[in-house]
Amino acid sequence: MSVRIRNNVRVSGDGPVTMAFAHGFGCDQSMWRYVAPWFQDRYQTVLFDLVGSGRSDLSAYDYDKYGSLHGYATDVLEIVGEVASGPVIYVGHSVSAMIGMLAALEAPGKFAANVMVGPSPSFINDGDYVAAFHETILMGCSKRWKATTLAGQARWHRPSWEPLTSRNSVTN
Repeated sequence: MSVRIRNNVRVSGDGPVTMAFAHGFGCDQSMWRYVAPWFQDRYQTVLFDLVGSGRSDLSAYDYDKYGSLHGYATDVLEIVGEVASGPVIYVGHSVSAMIGMLAALEAPGKFAANVMVGPSPSFINDGDYVAAFHETILMGCSKRWKATTLAGQARWHRPSWEPLTSRNSVTN
């Protein structure tokens, strides 16, 4: 079965860099319907459904594979490998933020940046996970500490009420 059918992959836009949008559990790719179009003029955008969600091929669900987030991370790497010509900007919501992190640990050269929207679990206590990305943006973390990286250097700081961005979040 092709990865595009298995994960109901939808590719739009016409830019030199690819942005992949991944939904959390209990959602599907339609959650990005108002966000992804804003990027289609500058990026190739990729939407997909995690196996077992949305319009993914439900017959592809395997309890052994998807009993761990590593199974979903393998799928992300297959999707990225098929649709992107270079490193992607990965936007993950909830558990898909963690799935993206695992995928980047497996193949760091495939990811230019990771945007974690309400990551769950939302506390990352190992700088090695964060350092897997060239640039990490965390938004909506509910825990006390947040981490960002720039050029692979993990930095920890107390969050403010403002969203973190790559321009204002690195503290010395």
